[in-house]
Amino acid sequence: MFCSTTLFIHWPCQYIICWWIVSAFRDCLFEKGELDIKPFHLSFVVPDLGKAREFYVNLLGCAVGRDTGDWIDVIFYGHQITIHQERDGMVAKPIDHFGPLLEKEQWSELLALFKDNSVSFVLEPLVKGDSSENEAGKFVVKDPAGNLLEFKYYNKFSETVVTNNI
Repeated sequence: MFCSTTLFIHWPCQYIICWWIVSAFRDCLFEKGELDIKPFHLSFVVPDLGKAREFYVNLLGCAVGRDTGDWIDVIFYGHQITIHQERDGMVAKPIDHFGPLLEKEQWSELLALFKDNSVSFVLEPLVKGDSSENEAGKFVVKDPAGNLLEFKYYNKFSETVVTNNI
């Protein structure tokens, strides 16, 4: 498997799911009977590329891919994010939210990193079903451009993406 995390983006029409999206989702999740999640690409514009680099690369530890000076690729938990500097014709617009699904240990380490670096929480850390099979945690922070990043973990991730209805 290429990576152990996945990225979900919630669009305004998040509750409208076409049959072909569900079919494509199912096909990308399973290969030879195993969970197989493919890397995702997300691109957005920020008002200050330097601040974005500081957050994603220096704070979160994302690797830098291509870098033109006007935009950079960062590898965000196995996924490609292309961050563009705002300019004429490309206006920065904050994203509602996106983020990785992590293992509990990664989530806890990241939570500590944000606290140690005085990063403010838009949604304070929340754990539901503590110590149960259904245990899950999440918190939300903002990057310097105002994009909301939601970091989650599920005790049983596979049960969140697999149903008998797909």
